[in-house]
Amino acid sequence: MRDQLASDLREFNVSFADSMAGALLAIGQREPAIVVAEYDEAETASPLISALLTQTNIPTHHIIIVGAPASAVERDFGHAIRAKDTAAAVAAIKEMLTDPPNLRLESEGLPFPVGLNERQRLVALERSGLVDSIPEEAFDRIAWLAANTLDAPISLITLLTPTRQFFKARIGLEMTDTPRSWAFCNHTILQKDVFAVEDLSLDARFSDNPAVADNPAFRFYAGAPILDSGGFALGSLCIIDFAPRKLDNRQTRTLSELASLASTELRLREMKRSHGGGRRKSAVHSAVTA
Repeated sequence: MRDQLASDLREFNVSFADSMAGALLAIGQREPAIVVAEYDEAETASPLISALLTQTNIPTHHIIIVGAPASAVERDFGHAIRAKDTAAAVAAIKEMLTDPPNLRLESEGLPFPVGLNERQRLVALERSGLVDSIPEEAFDRIAWLAANTLDAPISLITLLTPTRQFFKARIGLEMTDTPRSWAFCNHTILQKDVFAVEDLSLDARFSDNPAVADNPAFRFYAGAPILDSGGFALGSLCIIDFAPRKLDNRQTRTLSELASLASTELRLREMKRSHGGGRRKSAVHSAVTA
């Protein structure tokens, strides 16, 4: 179930837990919109659901039980959603958490891919106040660390608006933004981990990109998403090179960890902006499975 959820729910932030205690801890920390529990005949799901109903604020109809007989769900879990298998659970999650149909931004006709929750992501980006903001030392340091630790001539912290890719921090590049259609990071924000392309000129998705086909003739890209407190990927931390290359496992981990630091800085900034307003409820787009 884990592998399928991770691969089929790329737009959403999914956490996993192996025990009831671990699940309740993750739920308390993340305030997810949906909880998925895998049913077994030993009824280990029943104590978890009981705990969810009595110890958390998760609505019953935001709990998905995978593999339980219909009679068991009706008897033990009230208004919880029954999914006969993982594919059905994925479908239910997407239906609940994607942008409303009348607001959904379809990728058809666009020169770049977008997630099922792109409208919500754009609202989160606007709420961050980061677009067109002045440089900040914390983000500049992270970009510098990425460039120097990974021996890359260019390192960027990007934010993706509807039409632009704004550089919140940049090392090795003079321009402050590009059209969004140029952004390799369009693909990164649809991933949970590092997205890398060893030779952009050989990849059909990027070979006609003006930044690849013409000057500055980029060849290598690697990026990791930067997430706000609700789990929305507002942009990425990325490195770019003029020659094809490949990251090893240590370098991939380094880029991922630095992106996590950037996410932490973003969340700290959110806390300062909302000072005095109490804890904000996480946006409706994440899930915890147990």
